[in-house]
This record gives sequence, C-alpha cells and structure tokens, in this order.
Amino acid sequence: MNQKQTHDQAQEERNGSSSNQTSPSGDKDRSVAEWTTLGISIAILVFILGLTTYLYVRGGEKPAAILVEPQMQELRQDNGGYYLPVIVRNEGDPTVEEVNIEAELDTGAGEPETAQFTVNFLAGGEQVEGTFVFQHDPAEGDLTTRVMSFQEP
Repeated sequence: MNQKQTHDQAQEERNGSSSNQTSPSGDKDRSVAEWTTLGISIAILVFILGLTTYLYVRGGEKPAAILVEPQMQELRQDNGGYYLPVIVRNEGDPTVEEVNIEAELDTGAGEPETAQFTVNFLAGGEQVEGTFVFQHDPAEGDLTTRVMSFQEP
C-alpha cells in the first residue's frame, strides 16, 4: 500500500500542478488569437502615433493656389464659335468653392472679348476641365486667363 500511496500522491501532485497552469491567476501561454489581436493593436497604435507626429512636423497647410492652363492644341471651331478647353488645378491643400475663371482675348480689333465660367468645387490637388467659348479665334490673338475669386469653406 505504501507504493500505491506514493503513486497516488505523485498523481495528485501532477494533477495539482497542471490545474495551477490552467487557472486564471497562473501563467499560461497566449493563444494565436491573442497574439494576433495584440499585434494588430500595436500596429494601429504605432500608425496613429506616426501620423500625429508627421502632421505636427509637417506644419500648416499649403494655401490654395489655382492654376488655369489653356489647351490650345484642343481648340475647335463649331457653330460659329471657338471652343477652348482649359484645365483648372488647385495646387494647394484646402478645398475651394465657387472658383470664378475669366479669359480675355485681345485680337487688336476693338474691345477685348471675355469669357467666364465657375467651378463649383475644387479639392486640394484636384483638377477639372472647363471650356471658354469665343467669337474670334484665340490662336490669332493675345489670350490672358486668370482666377477672379474663390471661397474657402
């Protein structure tokens, strides 16, 4: 019986020590799901801290700068008018609204001819296309384009 008691005690010690390993207060190995969750959480935290640092170091926004580029190679004549496509580009960071664009064509004969259009919405870094319509050929005169005004929302 001595051997049996020794065997039973050894069995209880093994059972006792294994139950300590699985108890909530004891040290236990992390599952794959826990490691995955921990890794994702750390990655999100590092991303947020990095983005915040970048925005702080970068400083302020580049102010809105509207550029108007006539596309003379795409000029066409139709229905008694000359259609001149233009590209309007916001080279700044903030979004602008109600961008008023004007073109003036001076052919040397009388008053200069003007044409206008409005771009309703132009995000930072975005470009849109518009078209000026003239009675005279813009290729035969002095064309000036300019931004008249815009609003920052």
